[in-house]
Amino acid sequence: FDSLLKYLDFAIMNDLEARNIVKRGQGGKVVDKEHEIQNWATYFGTTSPETYIIVTRGELGAVALRRGKVVADQGTVAVKPVDPTGAGDSFTAGFIHGIWAWRAASTRAADEDDENPWPREAIVQGLRWGCAVGRAAILIRGASVPPSPDEIEKFRKSLPPAS
Repeated sequence: FDSLLKYLDFAIMNDLEARNIVKRGQGGKVVDKEHEIQNWATYFGTTSPETYIIVTRGELGAVALRRGKVVADQGTVAVKPVDPTGAGDSFTAGFIHGIWAWRAASTRAADEDDENPWPREAIVQGLRWGCAVGRAAILIRGASVPPSPDEIEKFRKSLPPAS
């Protein structure tokens, strides 16, 4: 996995996957939860500094990491899930929609900044859309029925600001 990261702009995973990848990469070392996000940032920042690592964290939202730092940390809205099936795929679809919606609305050319082709505001928009679509999706039984645009928008508007 680590050898492939350098070829990716984004790698999206859940917190369990991030924990296991980092644990394996650090020879089995376990880090306490309080320092876990910074540990992920450090590990992936060393392994593939230019890749945005997006980690979904269930009821805690999602975090974006790059170059050993936290780019953005997006909280979410607490809900009682009906069915978590497809939550990660829903988050990913929302995230991709969010960054490309930002790009479409941006006056900045795609190649204007080769050093940072996806600025923080694009990543935040992706995280917000991802969290909104993921939250809306877990309120529906089964993964084959998508949430309505109104449900997604309701969650997106209720999200706390990203830090």
